[in-house]
Amino acid sequence: MEENFVMMSRAHWQNFRKVKDWASSFEDYIPTRRSLFESLISSIVSQQLSVKAAQTIFKRLKALTPLKAEALVKIKDKDLRAVGISQQKISYIRDLSSKALSGELLTDREAKKLTDEQIIEKLIKVKGLGRWSAQMILIFRYKKPNVWPTDDLGVQKGFSLMFPGEDIERFCLRGVSQTQLAWYCWKALDMREEKNIYKGEVNYQGIRVQVCWNKQNEILEILLRDKEVTADFPGSVIKKKSVPSGVAQQIRLALKSKRISKFKIPQGSPFQQKVWQEIAKIPYGKTKTYKELAQALGMPKAYRAVANACGANPLPLLIPCHRVVGSQGLGGFSAGVELKQSLLQSEKVYY
Repeated sequence: MEENFVMMSRAHWQNFRKVKDWASSFEDYIPTRRSLFESLISSIVSQQLSVKAAQTIFKRLKALTPLKAEALVKIKDKDLRAVGISQQKISYIRDLSSKALSGELLTDREAKKLTDEQIIEKLIKVKGLGRWSAQMILIFRYKKPNVWPTDDLGVQKGFSLMFPGEDIERFCLRGVSQTQLAWYCWKALDMREEKNIYKGEVNYQGIRVQVCWNKQNEILEILLRDKEVTADFPGSVIKKKSVPSGVAQQIRLALKSKRISKFKIPQGSPFQQKVWQEIAKIPYGKTKTYKELAQALGMPKAYRAVANACGANPLPLLIPCHRVVGSQGLGGFSAGVELKQSLLQSEKVYY
């Protein structure tokens, strides 16, 4: 999969992979069985409202009358206002109903023969239906693959979470359709809602250890010394004075035990995953060189790439990259060579 993202920064690629691995695919989305007319009514009702408010009003409208043009034209304005529909939206519903009765409104059969732009042109002839509304019909009713609704606030927010600093208007990914990309932008927001990041501090033998974890007490990132959280994706950072005992215990075991506690390997590229899994096998009090790790992976010339994977390790105590050394010395360490030396000395390994 990596070949599709060679032009993307590592951070952006990892953000996208986190969402993609967490979310369902857009291909699995099953459109509702509403008629096109009913879907357009729902679109009009939902404008400038929260999801919950729109659902409540739409439910009241369905209880008031069948959602068909011939029924809606007979309903009085005061009855529509009573269920929560504004006068302006009433005028949109009147225009939609009129066009449906006159045969001017697009039909599903007709849509099959038209391009995306032709469908949009047909739909925006209805009062109150703009390009965004038409794009939602293209995505969620017709499952068109190349719709990129950059005016959608959810897409904008999700895009900025995954790809900060990129131009949303000109952005594209090889191997990922624009509709799929929009779907993952929406899912990035859902993921952020569900996965807040908590940050606290553990102090062990004078080593300041900041740790980030999620609601399930899964450790997401460990930061040594005075480093700060580098990114808040996929959740908001919530600072906690106390670290949950289960989280603190994992770190303490890794620091002082002769075995590595069980933990979940974090998200990373397939190559990084392989390197991290190999590092996790290095016993307490032992070391391996970058070359030895590369050889164990069956890629003897990839020792520089192994070193880079060590530097990208988000869990430097649970995945003990301080036990990976150079052929003629300590080698580097993301938290500083002095701390690497201190950790090794605590395991009775001297350099």
